[in-house]
Amino acid sequence: MLNKAGKLIKYIRELVWPILEPLEKTEPIKISELDCMWANEEVDLILQYIEKYKENEDKRKSEVESKSTIFIGTFGVAITVLINLIINMILTNQTHTILKLFIICIMTFAIIYLCRAIWFSIKALERKNYFTLGFPNSLLSDAGDKKREIIICQYNNISKNRDLINLKVDYMNMAHEYFKRTIMVVTIFSSLLLFYYIYAYKNITKEIYNLLCKIDVNQTIILGIAITIIALVLIIVYLLYKIKRLSKPLPKND
Repeated sequence: MLNKAGKLIKYIRELVWPILEPLEKTEPIKISELDCMWANEEVDLILQYIEKYKENEDKRKSEVESKSTIFIGTFGVAITVLINLIINMILTNQTHTILKLFIICIMTFAIIYLCRAIWFSIKALERKNYFTLGFPNSLLSDAGDKKREIIICQYNNISKNRDLINLKVDYMNMAHEYFKRTIMVVTIFSSLLLFYYIYAYKNITKEIYNLLCKIDVNQTIILGIAITIIALVLIIVYLLYKIKRLSKPLPKND
């Protein structure tokens, strides 16, 4: 019973306020010449593969940083708009109602979620000490297998950098989670506000409906309305697709 209650509390907490779970401390895997068991004719293939591996890791890091920059700019504008709405609502309307308090609370939650998303986006952009392939002195001599040395050094650097990049991915995924909760809060707020005003102005809504019933519409008007509705639906679907693509969590490498 206590176990189920604990899981329920954790689920509710995760739904309202997700927390970043710390990464497990793992020692980077290092290889040496003793681990290089491939045949000599396979060196070029291994070298091409390790370079491709390095490019993929760099692409993963740059993708996180570019999305973080977009998030910071977009969410900053959204926060400014919401703050101005709250200020205008407080200053222009001196009457205090439950609806007004509810709207301000919902907007405040949205601002807090957006601030958390910006915070994790900034964390994803933090400068890290990455290991890169330098130019060792052994490459200047005629002794040793230089391709093998490059492969070993490149692999070890990628292994050392993997946890740093995975941490960036975790920060970006947390920004996604708070962005999703912002959308959820705004959707609930908009839906409840729409239903409230439909109920509050039900007489006007009924008059508009009766007026529309009396209008003699022809096929051209119906076709225009149908085309407008289809266009609006397509625009909404496109925007939802863009939001879903932007908020898609990034993969982590093990």
